[in-house]
Amino acid sequence: MKQGRNASWPAGLVFNFMNYKEIKEKVVNFLKEIKSESKKVVWPGRDYVTAASIIVLVIVFLVAGFIMLVDFSFAKFFGYMARGGMH
Repeated sequence: MKQGRNASWPAGLVFNFMNYKEIKEKVVNFLKEIKSESKKVVWPGRDYVTAASIIVLVIVFLVAGFIMLVDFSFAKFFGYMARGGMH
């Protein structure tokens, strides 16, 4: 073992840089900042959320229908081609 190295070096490393009191202080400060910032958020109204949700669902179903139509068309086309196509 080199001179000047502590045998508990890895375990004690965290507490050499930051003790328990500092960790607790930083966590409490972080939680206070979260509370402060969440008060600044402007939450959307119920009508907006409902309208946006309906729009999203309609678009999802339209895209799903389009993908289903394309998939069905490709399946029919390649099935037809696999059976010999036009003779």
